[in-house]
Amino acid sequence: MQLSIPQLPPGILVSTGGMHIERDLSLEEWKELLIFLNRFKHIFHCSLADVLNYGRAKFSTEAVNVGITQAEFDFADVAKAESIGQLTLEFREKHALTSEHYFVLSRQPAKDADKWAKIARSEKLTPLELKRSIEAGKVVRNADLAALSGQGSGINTIQGAIFRLQSWENSLGGRAKVIELPRKEREQILSLLKPTIELAATLEQSLADDEA
Repeated sequence: MQLSIPQLPPGILVSTGGMHIERDLSLEEWKELLIFLNRFKHIFHCSLADVLNYGRAKFSTEAVNVGITQAEFDFADVAKAESIGQLTLEFREKHALTSEHYFVLSRQPAKDADKWAKIARSEKLTPLELKRSIEAGKVVRNADLAALSGQGSGINTIQGAIFRLQSWENSLGGRAKVIELPRKEREQILSLLKPTIELAATLEQSLADDEA
């Protein structure tokens, strides 16, 4: 299945500064505009994945790295595209999911990726539901995730905090990508994590004291 590229409605123009809405829109037209923007976001990351793959095969990895730098791409966008690019264009067109789904599936062996892509479509899983389902080995819904993170209870849980930290790490492309960040960014991250590291060390010492 191949998705068509969305078209802007009449009276909507895009410039380098943003979007010009030159006529009154109905509520339905406004909703369609939101869908257009969301679809284009996913098309962008998948297209970037294919352009990077082409550049690497046609020219060289060095040429791709130089091109990315010159084009001033955001690191997170490139990291996501690099992951998505591990899945073939044929795979992505076959399953017709979103770039966020492909980002999750890119970490799976080919056979498992195909299996979970089919499950994601048949069960209409969100990318987060897909990720947690793969980890659990069974379909996990948003309600299960809410219970895990403490949503709706008014109480912050350590599971929820860890979940958000892992989500941030995954959004950058995993731990290997985090350590490739510029030195200044790594220093800032380490500074933010120090209270958590110190808490873990304190807990570890308390357990050692219990056993003494």
